[in-house]
Amino acid sequence: MAQCGSNLVISYTYGGGSYAQRTSLGNGRVVIDYYQAQQYSPLRIMTHEIGHILGLPDNYNGNCALLMSGGSAGTSCTNPYPSAAEAARVDQLFGFAPRSATGAGVFTGSWPAPATVGAQH
Repeated sequence: MAQCGSNLVISYTYGGGSYAQRTSLGNGRVVIDYYQAQQYSPLRIMTHEIGHILGLPDNYNGNCALLMSGGSAGTSCTNPYPSAAEAARVDQLFGFAPRSATGAGVFTGSWPAPATVGAQH
Protein backbone atom coordinates (compact mmCIF):
# COMPACT_ATOMS: atom_id res chain seq x y z
CA MET A 1 0.00 0.00 0.00
CA ALA A 2 1.20 3.52 -0.77
CA GLN A 3 -0.14 6.78 0.61
CA CYS A 4 -0.13 9.28 -2.26
CA GLY A 5 -0.55 12.61 -0.55
CA SER A 6 -3.66 12.87 1.56
CA ASN A 7 -6.22 12.15 -1.17
CA LEU A 8 -5.35 8.81 -2.71
CA VAL A 9 -4.31 5.45 -1.30
CA ILE A 10 -3.10 2.77 -3.72
CA SER A 11 -2.90 -0.90 -2.79
CA TYR A 12 -2.98 -4.28 -4.48
CA THR A 13 -4.76 -7.58 -4.04
CA TYR A 14 -4.45 -11.10 -5.41
CA GLY A 15 -7.75 -11.78 -7.16
CA GLY A 16 -11.15 -10.17 -7.13
CA GLY A 17 -10.45 -7.51 -9.76
CA SER A 18 -9.15 -3.97 -9.69
CA TYR A 19 -11.42 -1.22 -8.43
CA ALA A 20 -11.67 2.31 -7.13
CA GLN A 21 -13.48 3.40 -3.99
CA ARG A 22 -14.19 7.13 -4.15
CA THR A 23 -14.91 8.74 -0.79
CA SER A 24 -15.48 12.16 -2.35
CA LEU A 25 -14.53 13.80 -5.63
CA GLY A 26 -10.75 13.50 -5.94
CA ASN A 27 -10.39 11.35 -2.82
CA GLY A 28 -10.40 7.62 -2.26
CA ARG A 29 -8.47 4.43 -2.78
CA VAL A 30 -7.46 2.35 -5.76
CA VAL A 31 -6.92 -1.40 -5.51
CA ILE A 32 -5.03 -3.11 -8.33
CA ASP A 33 -5.47 -6.85 -8.85
CA TYR A 34 -2.01 -8.40 -9.28
CA TYR A 35 -3.30 -11.15 -11.56
CA GLN A 36 -5.32 -8.75 -13.70
CA ALA A 37 -2.20 -6.60 -14.11
CA GLN A 38 -0.44 -9.65 -15.59
CA GLN A 39 -2.97 -9.70 -18.44
CA TYR A 40 -3.80 -6.02 -18.98
CA SER A 41 -1.60 -2.93 -19.02
CA PRO A 42 -0.95 -2.06 -15.34
CA LEU A 43 -0.65 1.63 -16.22
CA ARG A 44 -3.99 1.59 -18.07
CA ILE A 45 -5.63 -0.16 -15.11
CA MET A 46 -4.20 2.44 -12.72
CA THR A 47 -5.20 5.47 -14.77
CA HIS A 48 -8.67 3.99 -15.42
CA GLU A 49 -9.25 3.52 -11.69
CA ILE A 50 -7.91 7.00 -10.89
CA GLY A 51 -10.39 8.24 -13.50
CA HIS A 52 -13.14 6.97 -11.17
CA ILE A 53 -11.63 8.90 -8.25
CA LEU A 54 -11.74 11.99 -10.48
CA GLY A 55 -15.43 11.41 -11.25
CA LEU A 56 -15.46 9.48 -14.54
CA PRO A 57 -17.89 6.56 -14.98
CA ASP A 58 -17.20 3.26 -16.77
CA ASN A 59 -17.87 3.16 -20.50
CA TYR A 60 -17.44 -0.46 -21.56
CA ASN A 61 -17.77 0.09 -25.31
CA GLY A 62 -14.47 -1.59 -26.28
CA ASN A 63 -12.90 1.60 -27.69
CA CYS A 64 -9.20 1.68 -26.75
CA ALA A 65 -9.12 5.45 -27.33
CA LEU A 66 -11.41 5.89 -24.31
CA LEU A 67 -9.65 5.35 -21.00
CA MET A 68 -12.90 4.55 -19.24
CA SER A 69 -13.68 1.67 -21.62
CA GLY A 70 -11.39 -0.28 -19.31
CA GLY A 71 -10.86 -3.99 -19.94
CA SER A 72 -13.54 -4.11 -22.64
CA ALA A 73 -10.91 -2.77 -25.06
CA GLY A 74 -8.98 -6.04 -24.69
CA THR A 75 -5.59 -7.08 -23.39
CA SER A 76 -3.73 -5.50 -26.34
CA CYS A 77 -4.96 -2.00 -25.43
CA THR A 78 -2.27 -0.14 -23.50
CA ASN A 79 -3.57 3.44 -23.88
CA PRO A 80 -3.29 5.09 -20.43
CA TYR A 81 -4.53 8.50 -21.55
CA PRO A 82 -8.01 9.99 -21.26
CA SER A 83 -9.73 11.16 -24.42
CA ALA A 84 -10.24 14.89 -24.89
CA ALA A 85 -13.86 14.48 -23.77
CA GLU A 86 -12.85 12.54 -20.64
CA ALA A 87 -10.21 15.17 -19.74
CA ALA A 88 -12.73 17.95 -20.34
CA ARG A 89 -15.22 16.24 -18.02
CA VAL A 90 -12.64 16.09 -15.22
CA ASP A 91 -11.82 19.76 -15.82
CA GLN A 92 -15.54 20.55 -15.60
CA LEU A 93 -16.00 18.57 -12.39
CA PHE A 94 -13.10 20.39 -10.74
CA GLY A 95 -14.15 23.83 -12.02
CA PHE A 96 -11.25 24.38 -14.42
CA ALA A 97 -11.59 26.43 -17.59
CA PRO A 98 -11.99 24.40 -20.80
CA ARG A 99 -8.74 23.31 -22.40
CA SER A 100 -7.55 24.90 -25.59
CA ALA A 101 -6.74 22.71 -28.59
CA THR A 102 -3.05 22.83 -27.70
CA GLY A 103 -3.72 22.13 -24.01
CA ALA A 104 -4.53 18.50 -24.75
CA GLY A 105 -0.89 17.99 -25.70
CA VAL A 106 0.14 17.70 -22.06
CA PHE A 107 -0.55 13.97 -22.27
CA THR A 108 1.67 13.38 -25.30
CA GLY A 109 4.91 11.58 -24.51
CA SER A 110 4.53 11.73 -20.75
CA TRP A 111 5.11 7.99 -20.35
CA PRO A 112 7.73 6.86 -19.90
CA ALA A 113 9.03 10.05 -18.37
CA PRO A 114 11.86 11.71 -20.32
CA ALA A 115 15.29 11.08 -18.84
CA THR A 116 15.75 14.80 -18.24
CA VAL A 117 12.77 15.13 -15.89
CA GLY A 118 14.03 16.15 -12.49
CA ALA A 119 17.57 16.72 -13.77
CA GLN A 120 17.13 20.48 -13.99
CA HIS A 121 16.16 22.70 -11.05
